[in-house]
Amino acid sequence: MGDLLGGDFTRALDSWLAAGRIDDAAAARSRRHWFDQQLSDEASLAAMFVDLAESGKQVRLALAAAIVLPVTLATVGLDFVIAIDAHDHEHIIATRSILRVEVTNRSPPLGTTRDLAQLKLQEVLALAAEERPEVVVHDFDGSGARGELTQVGSDYLVLRVRESNYRSIVIPTSSISRLSST
Repeated sequence: MGDLLGGDFTRALDSWLAAGRIDDAAAARSRRHWFDQQLSDEASLAAMFVDLAESGKQVRLALAAAIVLPVTLATVGLDFVIAIDAHDHEHIIATRSILRVEVTNRSPPLGTTRDLAQLKLQEVLALAAEERPEVVVHDFDGSGARGELTQVGSDYLVLRVRESNYRSIVIPTSSISRLSST
């Protein structure tokens, strides 16, 4: 079979198609970069916490007073996370006390999920107080107090400490790094 349009036409057509594929690939990379940038611009730490909670993977949270907690995130609120450690202890952690999040993946989740529990730390503490649990309240300086969570006000909580003849301790919420189950 002979060359219908001359030998140069096929080569020119192949060259033109190859250039089109290169242009399409470049345009696709550009669109992907723009999309990734949009996602990154909309990302938030809280949304990243939700992505990590949904993954079920363990992370290490570096907190105030050089505390590092290996945990799995369970719930993410507007200004707190609830995390479970290897001993099945729950920790309600104020996000303002999280200094660093160590993730085992080379690249962490983007943090674009919008599925936050629409609760604040104070509301979660008030819900917990209804059960009057034994807890340890950890302050930013690393100290803590153990007792029965009996009351939560608008900016404080009250622990009833049995070891000290049932005295009450009032703790401003602003000084709480985390609250842990015992």
